[in-house]
Amino acid sequence: MNEKKTKTKRKLKITLGGYVLLFSVGVSFLALLYFGFTLLEVWNRTGSVTVGNRFLLQLDPPITTDQLTTLREQLADTTNVEESTVNLNSATLRLTVLINPDLTVEELQTTIVSLKDLVNATLPIDTYFLDTDTHKMYDLEIHVYNDKDYTDTETFDYHYFVLVKNGTMTGWLVQELSTPVNPELAQQLRDSLNAEEATE
Repeated sequence: MNEKKTKTKRKLKITLGGYVLLFSVGVSFLALLYFGFTLLEVWNRTGSVTVGNRFLLQLDPPITTDQLTTLREQLADTTNVEESTVNLNSATLRLTVLINPDLTVEELQTTIVSLKDLVNATLPIDTYFLDTDTHKMYDLEIHVYNDKDYTDTETFDYHYFVLVKNGTMTGWLVQELSTPVNPELAQQLRDSLNAEEATE
């Protein structure tokens, strides 16, 4: 009597751990594929300049060259202004103004506010220097100083004021940069610098 041997096929069972392993391998493969394509794209663009504009769809309305020219002309005709520059760099309008050195501190402060009003007449502050819900707008800096030497003497007090109004501020701020906020600390720093210079 012949015995028939029956061959039984084993069914491959995949456990939960196997599914996790297969999923991990698949994700890793896709990540490597993406990385490879990115590397290839960067390799092909090596040596070419990437041009972009971080203010794209912002700064609306834009400040025009004609408006800057108008500001320069008005500054040149302003009383007590001896020299002035107007620059627009990286969304910051910066006015640098040398004022008559004979003005008092109070007159200097009044002058810087009048310069803000002069800017406002050409470039309304609420339009050009205040962010909206959809647009980032310009920043404004007005630097006013009364001498190029930046030093005090027995008969002359040097002053440097700056008016700041950035897009997120609802108002503007005037600071005197020539006077330390903490005089005691400023004196300590001067003394330590003088001591170092004396030992050299």
